[in-house]
Amino acid sequence: MTVQDKVLAALRATNGICDDCLSEVTGVTPRQRINAECRVLSSRKLVQRTIEDCTRCGRTKLVNRGGAAGAGYSAPRANHVRQVDGAKKERPWYWEGNVQSKIVEFLRASGCTVQSEADTARREQGKDIVARSLEGQLLWITVKGFPEKSKNTQARHWFAGALHDLARYRNEDKDALLAMGLPRGFRTYEGLIKRDEAVRRFLGYRVYWVGPDGSVNVEVLA
Repeated sequence: MTVQDKVLAALRATNGICDDCLSEVTGVTPRQRINAECRVLSSRKLVQRTIEDCTRCGRTKLVNRGGAAGAGYSAPRANHVRQVDGAKKERPWYWEGNVQSKIVEFLRASGCTVQSEADTARREQGKDIVARSLEGQLLWITVKGFPEKSKNTQARHWFAGALHDLARYRNEDKDALLAMGLPRGFRTYEGLIKRDEAVRRFLGYRVYWVGPDGSVNVEVLA
């Protein structure tokens, strides 16, 4: 089976996923090979590539959907999609990029040094926020917004993805400060955080809650 065959088979099973997830599902590495093959399939109109929320990892990325019209392709939901060559679509306050920007503003106002922040709109890979505390301690933050469709189900998937990020970060550096950034006011996230206390203590992460007014509150376990 060729790489393109593997990609199309994976998209028939799980449509609407990013290159990173396709690489994991198909076992094809490096990821750049998936990207190259998907671009070829897109030129042949066998794959549609748009910027939207990946149905597997939940991040806003360049996502692949299998099949041209009439071959099993269903158009992405309008609320999630921005065509690659289209104008930017205005996002709600609880979109991941907006939540991230408010946390960055808060960190800088608190005297932290922000070393890098992922470009969410451009699907940049890596840690969402990398910063240094006033004491010079490394701080890694994974950020999630709240979905506009299939809200509670998708939010649980995104939360699980954030926990996976933090577990990888802890494995990477046992001394780094870890945190999760979330929009406040959504019962799904608030309930998950309450039920997650044992994991929070194990990983040692804090939560940056961002409100609709742009305010940020930090929740740290005693």
